[in-house]
Amino acid sequence: MKSLRISQKLVISLIIISLLPYAVISYIDYSAEKAALEKKIFDDLSALAEAKNTHISTVVNFRIEQVREIASSNFMQEIESRNTSNLALNLERVKSEIPVFFEISALDSNGKVVASTESGLINTNQSEEEFFKKAKKNLYLGNISYYNNITGYTIASPVLNRSTGKFIGVLAVRVYPMLIYDVTGDYKGLGETGETLLVQRKGDEVVFLNPLRHNKSAPLHLVFSFNSTLAQPAIHAIKGENGTTQALDYRGEEVFAAYTYIPVIDWGLVVKIDSSEALIPVARSKERSIALGIFYFAVISLLAYLLGKRLAEPLIRLSNASRKVAKGYLTVQIEPESKDEIGELAQSFNAMVKQLKEVYEGLDQKIKERTRDLNRRNLELSALIKTNQSISSGFDLNKVLDIAVREAVKIVNVSHCSIVLVEEGKEYGTVASEYSPRDHLKSSLGEILHFKDFPMLDEAYQKKQYVLVRDAVNAELSPNEKEMSEKLDIRSILIVPLVLGEKTLGMMLLSSLGEEKEFTEQEIGICQTIANQVAIAIENAHLYSELKEHDKTMEILFEIDRVVSQSLNLDELLNEALTKSIQVTSSDAGWIYLLENDGKTLSMKTYVGISSELAQAASKLTIEQGVSGLAVKAGKPVTMEIENFPYTEFLPLMLKDNISSLAGVPLISKGKVVGALVLSTRKHRLFSKKDLDVLASIGNQIGVAVENARLYSELMNRSQTMEILFEIDRVVSQSLDLNEIFKEALTKTLQVTSTDAGAIYSLEDEEKILKLKIVRGLSDTFARAVSEIKIGEGIAGRAVQIKKPFVTDIDHYPTRSLLPSLEKEGLVTLVGVPLMAKGNVVGVMNLANRRRREFTKEDIDVLASIGSQIGVAIENARLYHESRVSYEKLETAYEELKSLDRMKSEFLSNVSHELKTPLVSIRGYSELMYDDKLGALTPTQRKSLEAIIRNTDRLTRLIESLLFLSVQQIGKPALEMKKQSVGDIITASMADMKIQAERKNITLAKELPAHLEVMGDRDRLTEVFMNLLDNAIKFTHPGGRVTVKAWEEDNTVHVTVADTGIGIPENVVPYLFQRFYQVDASLTRRYGGTGLGLYISKSIVDAHGGGIWIESKVGVGTTVHVRLPGKA
Repeated sequence: MKSLRISQKLVISLIIISLLPYAVISYIDYSAEKAALEKKIFDDLSALAEAKNTHISTVVNFRIEQVREIASSNFMQEIESRNTSNLALNLERVKSEIPVFFEISALDSNGKVVASTESGLINTNQSEEEFFKKAKKNLYLGNISYYNNITGYTIASPVLNRSTGKFIGVLAVRVYPMLIYDVTGDYKGLGETGETLLVQRKGDEVVFLNPLRHNKSAPLHLVFSFNSTLAQPAIHAIKGENGTTQALDYRGEEVFAAYTYIPVIDWGLVVKIDSSEALIPVARSKERSIALGIFYFAVISLLAYLLGKRLAEPLIRLSNASRKVAKGYLTVQIEPESKDEIGELAQSFNAMVKQLKEVYEGLDQKIKERTRDLNRRNLELSALIKTNQSISSGFDLNKVLDIAVREAVKIVNVSHCSIVLVEEGKEYGTVASEYSPRDHLKSSLGEILHFKDFPMLDEAYQKKQYVLVRDAVNAELSPNEKEMSEKLDIRSILIVPLVLGEKTLGMMLLSSLGEEKEFTEQEIGICQTIANQVAIAIENAHLYSELKEHDKTMEILFEIDRVVSQSLNLDELLNEALTKSIQVTSSDAGWIYLLENDGKTLSMKTYVGISSELAQAASKLTIEQGVSGLAVKAGKPVTMEIENFPYTEFLPLMLKDNISSLAGVPLISKGKVVGALVLSTRKHRLFSKKDLDVLASIGNQIGVAVENARLYSELMNRSQTMEILFEIDRVVSQSLDLNEIFKEALTKTLQVTSTDAGAIYSLEDEEKILKLKIVRGLSDTFARAVSEIKIGEGIAGRAVQIKKPFVTDIDHYPTRSLLPSLEKEGLVTLVGVPLMAKGNVVGVMNLANRRRREFTKEDIDVLASIGSQIGVAIENARLYHESRVSYEKLETAYEELKSLDRMKSEFLSNVSHELKTPLVSIRGYSELMYDDKLGALTPTQRKSLEAIIRNTDRLTRLIESLLFLSVQQIGKPALEMKKQSVGDIITASMADMKIQAERKNITLAKELPAHLEVMGDRDRLTEVFMNLLDNAIKFTHPGGRVTVKAWEEDNTVHVTVADTGIGIPENVVPYLFQRFYQVDASLTRRYGGTGLGLYISKSIVDAHGGGIWIESKVGVGTTVHVRLPGKA
């Protein structure tokens, strides 16, 4: 095949050289951009998966807590009762409050459904259901399934008797995963193809749980085998794995996916997006790079062709000349045609041919010498590389040093090499490794070399420079150096310091035995390189050792933390913590003390590996005793050998248990010592600073765990106390009958305090005597003997005196006369609890046990609280009884007053009728006289008759008011309801009041539309408007105006009577419609009136089903509004 011409090669080469970088850069850029995008995709998907995992876990845990709260509620205690109607109502209430709970059932202890929001489940037996079997022991959380065509999962919780803790049933709840589907249905950040998958395991299959973006019917229908090549991210997730992958999804599409496992409900979660969508930015970048590459190729090709043609011809001539030279013609010359690089190349070619001719003869010899030198350097370099590889291959310092000395001997060709290591701050070094091909040399491993005895070592160490002794025989050496060189026949010495940064870690000593050695600069450099590598290896080994120690420490602390965080039961926690502490610290025995509240006493709570005899003897210590006391006082770990143990009272027992070394560790929480941990070994053990630091950390962990357990115990005690008080309060607050309260309070108190017997006394006879009201657990004979107790006698009398619980036992009973009765009943420990109400004693409750019992301060506080509750209940019952008696007395008095009031009303009605009869005659004769029917009148007589008629009318209205009032008090006044014209009633009323208005020069005006009608009693409505007009005229100044308006409004008739009178204060208006109420007594004297007009008006309007109200402003006037129902 014919080869290409040089011009063609130039063109091709230039194109390749130009395009290759572009192609490489484009590919690298594309790969980097793709990798970065994939990482971002995986990071984003992982973050979304983690967020959705957290959200779903939170939702499920919240539902679990809701179910637990319902299971522990009061109404769930009714599972044991036959009457479950209240339980069913509460379940329905819970279902309405928590809509996602679409089915709630309460099952008794046999698995029978006693109440349910689904009536079809009631009385069915669910004892064989998985949720019931598992929920009997602990909370059950089921997988998503179909329940009556509804997707949901089951949460079942055991229901325990709040008093006994006994299992009484199961609460089963079907939960619709609405919030979970909201999470999986949120496609934010997932583009057009992304989606969230929720899966669960069913045997060797993965089942999809949520509606999918590409498959809405997926829940519980879409299933894949674990062996399937599809849905791989979902399979990883349900297997409990977490991670990211690029694989095929359930559709067979390649996707980017992040999968995670949700342990709380044993589900898998996958967040994915199609690869084709996710990689769109990279694909577009690739297309742009290809287009740009095509354009770049065209430009480069044109330039390469032009340049190749320019350069080809001179190079062809140069090529022909070179072929001649290659054949041995060293006289060939080329005539330069230009002064550019091609011309310079021709001149250089000519000079090269000339020089080639000159050096040709000696070239073979030089090549041989150069070859030998290169072979030697390659050998040294190979050995050096091997040394470096050997040193860098591991973290075993002894092995590293052994390799270093052997390779140094081999490379530098010396008789002996040793490495001396120096600890920081020390004035001596230790021989850590050595090697010599000569077997007769005695080993010096472990030998200590003091710098003061070996000045050469000190010089190399201090100056960080090598020290070379070419001839040890004639050199000035120290006595020890001279002795060593003569002993080993050392002739030449090279000492190279092991330097790392600013630190000198030791020295490497290379010696030639029996003959002098000339250390070349190259050999010294190689030795320095090896020394530097050894220094790095030493530092790495130290760091590796420290790292291993740190890892071991962290592992120990993790194990201790794992153990102490598993329980809040103090005894269990201490046992586990001690066992694990002995294990991780490689101790043989140990024991734990806790510091009592007095801050001076240490009580042993648990022990392992020591005899019960020693444990009994050391069960109680003061902080002045033992290694535990020393640790508590010092606040830090203390170690001690048995030979130095100063407390002789325990020494024989400790020696008997073969204890050799001790370590006391304070248990510290929040800076406060709460106890001590003691560890011992049967062999002598030296505890390092690191050991003490680890022990201190263990002490802190156990101390915090102890404090947490104590706080938890206190919390549980307080919770139990609150439950007791709640039960007592619930019992005593259910009744106001004293005997019932005595009975229920004593019964419940005996139950919740686990007491054998008890009695309740009431303080009576002016608080001088205690009388027995009820007794439980004691004989009738004993009850009769103690039926009455004086203040100060017995525990009851003493409790009254001191106003707080009084605790004693049979040996210290204060009233000796009662001892025979107490002993006959077998009572040992007794408590008297005062029943308090508002700081006063109202009775006493005695409690007794037939075995010795120690009452703690907490017990006494609970009893005091119980006494206060019962005392308040007794006082409330007494007050209720007293108020009941008072109420009955008031009721009798009220009935008497009602009778008297009725008699008064009847009397008033009779009197009014008797007064009205003569008034009619007086008015009739007065009108006859006024109309001149009985003869002519003088002006004076006429004026007198006007006064008589006016006052007769006034008295008549007053009597009418009194009659209406008396009728109203006896019963509702009868109304004659007919269709009435509002205009006619108002016009007639204004006509009757016209004379009164004219006398004060007051203008009466009206604005009344035609045909306004209401249903009502004409006489009563006339009385209303007469009263309103009378008041308006009465309180309006002369020259004023009274206006009456009426109009239809919302099927009613609205009437207003407005005046320009004196007005009424705003604070008085609400009281104007009360009987006999008037604003000011002086106004009554000035204007007259009884205070009944507005009251009667309101009564009449109310009887019509209407309304009346007043608007007024002082100095401006008053407007009275009347609203009456329109005609039917």
